Amino acid sequence: MLVVSGVAFFVNVAMVMLTDLKMATSLLLLLFAAFMGLRASKMFGQRRSVQALELAHMLYYRSTSNNSELLSALALRAQDEHVKEALLAHSFLARRPPGAQGPPEETSQWLQSEVENWLLAQSGCEVAFDGTRALGHLQSLTPSMGKYPPPGFPKLDPSATVTSPEAAPSSDNP
Repeated sequence: MLVVSGVAFFVNVAMVMLTDLKMATSLLLLLFAAFMGLRASKMFGQRRSVQALELAHMLYYRSTSNNSELLSALALRAQDEHVKEALLAHSFLARRPPGAQGPPEETSQWLQSEVENWLLAQSGCEVAFDGTRALGHLQSLTPSMGKYPPPGFPKLDPSATVTSPEAAPSSDNP
């Protein structure tokens, strides 16, 4: 389309101007090339603007407004965190000496301090671990996961897992 309109312009207007004004052919060709270049650059800019607008429209309406993937990823991440807490609780309770059994509150405090110290030693990062919540996650696992609860697993008061306080920040953390 661009070439056809350029040729039509050149044939109709330029040839008439050439004969009437006695202009040099090279100057006329130079003006024709400049005109075609200007028109091509404007069309390129318009096409680029249209494509950018279509891309923005697609990204907004297919990604941002449809948050099902985001919500799914968030739910999976939350499940992963619950599983990690339950695994840490199970592994540390399995390492606990048999004579160190006590009330559930002491067990959750012991678990919290042991896991936080281990994570600090392994990664160098201070992590707030909620022992009561981890024990609650571990107890809420279904019996279909194998032999559950393991022998010697401390029983928690059901009301303690429902109304468990948030992990209190340690005194050395602001």
